[in-house]
Amino acid sequence: MLSILAVAALGLAASGVASYVVQRQGVLRAIDAQLLHRVPELKTIASGKSSDAPPTSVDAVLRDAMQQMIPAANESILGFVDKKPALVPAANLPFRIDKDAALVDRIVAEAHPTQVVIGTAKSTLGTLRYLIIPVAVAGDPSTGLYVVAYDLDAELGSVADSFQTYIRVALMALALVGLVAWFVAGRLLRPIRLLRDAAARSSTAADLTERIPVTGRDDVSELATAINGMFDRLQDSARSQRRLL
Repeated sequence: MLSILAVAALGLAASGVASYVVQRQGVLRAIDAQLLHRVPELKTIASGKSSDAPPTSVDAVLRDAMQQMIPAANESILGFVDKKPALVPAANLPFRIDKDAALVDRIVAEAHPTQVVIGTAKSTLGTLRYLIIPVAVAGDPSTGLYVVAYDLDAELGSVADSFQTYIRVALMALALVGLVAWFVAGRLLRPIRLLRDAAARSSTAADLTERIPVTGRDDVSELATAINGMFDRLQDSARSQRRLL
């Protein structure tokens, strides 16, 4: 029975871990896709295709972006002008990037003048997945950064909750498997125990009246029937010997 429980536990554990890893990777890929989707959106705003005329300054690009690109749940946005936090959306944000000075310094240090940067940081705000998009406008000497970040702890919370639920269900299933295995093993082994006890008691001819109850039609029941037949023959043989004496 212990081997049955061990195999069941191993199977449930492997299935649970695999499911957790797949779900977690799926969430992380979806977050990266959402972050990278901001790049073409910002390019559209900077080109003026979303307004009557192209913005003429970095500040104007960032302001238009703050108005048009609404942050999703567990997402925050911050605009930098000349390496300093300058603009945030008017919408209520789940967290403020500019509230963590160390994170602000890291963003400024990692930013590239012409390339998009994506990374992960552990901060006082939690574990964040962020994207840094450089912003530049011809004729404006200022430099800008459009930064968007996701709270990974919040995004992965549903995956962790699902895994905890799976653990509880798996433990209940394992307990049920153990109960069923104990019950089935008991029914299967009962005739064998009776056979052992009968054999132990049948050490003399007087004890050959012992028989094993047969209640089914499975292999164990057939074995018990065969043993009972053996006892019948032994008993008949013992009676024949007594008559000869």
